[in-house]
Amino acid sequence: MNNMSECRFRHIVTDLSDCEDAIDELFNGVTDDGQPLSDDELRAARRLVTSCIDIVTRVADMAHVAVDLDGVEQSIDTVLRKANSAPLEARYDARDARVLLSMAAK
Repeated sequence: MNNMSECRFRHIVTDLSDCEDAIDELFNGVTDDGQPLSDDELRAARRLVTSCIDIVTRVADMAHVAVDLDGVEQSIDTVLRKANSAPLEARYDARDARVLLSMAAK
């Protein structure tokens, strides 16, 4: 690619989608290995959500659209920590790597 910025956004959107899925899985109590996020990953998740809020706020400001995300930003830590400390179910059985769909559907 001649322009690295073209490549930068395409790579980030893929990674961001993976992070979105991981957060969604955490909120639903089902992760690949049934383990919570590490403290480092939890901090990174918070930074990611904060960055997303900053981006949305900047775009809204440029579009002259009022967006009130203060409540969301104030609750990021609480929501992520609560989801991370809840009992988690493993999506995959480590012994044979079969998907535990019946348990995830409950």
